[in-house]
Amino acid sequence: MRGRLTPLFSVFAILAAWAAPAPAADLPAFKRGISMELWTSWPAEAKWANPEKLFPFPEWRRVVTPADLAALKTAGLDFVRLPIDPGVFSQPAPHPSKTG
Repeated sequence: MRGRLTPLFSVFAILAAWAAPAPAADLPAFKRGISMELWTSWPAEAKWANPEKLFPFPEWRRVVTPADLAALKTAGLDFVRLPIDPGVFSQPAPHPSKTG
C-alpha cells in the first residue's frame, strides 16, 4: 500500500509547489499610498439626479496636476488608488442599431 501512495504523494507535492503563490520578491513593494477619491470631481449630493453632472469616471485632470503627483512622491507615497464606478462595467452592451 505504501508503495502505491508514494507516486501519488509525489504528484501532489509537485502540484502544490506549482500552485504556490509567487515569492514576495516578484511582487511590487507598495508601502504608502493615497486614494484619489479625495481629489475627484464628484458633484454635490443635490445634483446626483442630474445625468449631465454625474459621471461614472471622475475627471481628475481638472484638479490634479503633475506637480501634485510629484509632491506625493516627494512625501514618500509610492502608489495612488483610482476609484471607479463598477456599475459602468455591469451595463448591458448597447443594441447595434443604436450605436451608429
